Amino acid sequence: MKKLILVFALALPLFGTAQISNAFRAGNYLESSRYLGNIVRLNWMGEESQTSSLEVTNKLKELFEICEVENFRVIHNGESDSGLQYAMGELYCEEGEYAITYYYTTKNATEIIEELIIEKK
Repeated sequence: MKKLILVFALALPLFGTAQISNAFRAGNYLESSRYLGNIVRLNWMGEESQTSSLEVTNKLKELFEICEVENFRVIHNGESDSGLQYAMGELYCEEGEYAITYYYTTKNATEIIEELIIEKK
């Protein structure tokens, strides 16, 4: 029984980003945008900015229009020094791969993206 509890406790962080990762996996910019904070720190292909959720939504729409998503998988997650949860993942598309990292908080059982980093691999 102790082994089962330990395995569950170790696996629990992997389920923490399910809402956001499922939206990326579906290649659905509208679903993905549901998890954006009002203002998001965005690093888009090397260009950094503080921007509105609407502008990030438009960037995600642009990405998903050129990228037919085959899969998204989280390869690592944890907690930053500032206390934000984060997940690092890979978005697999017909035309290539993208590295995606997002920092998020949880409010009312919903994950809210505070920072989003998207880079072409």
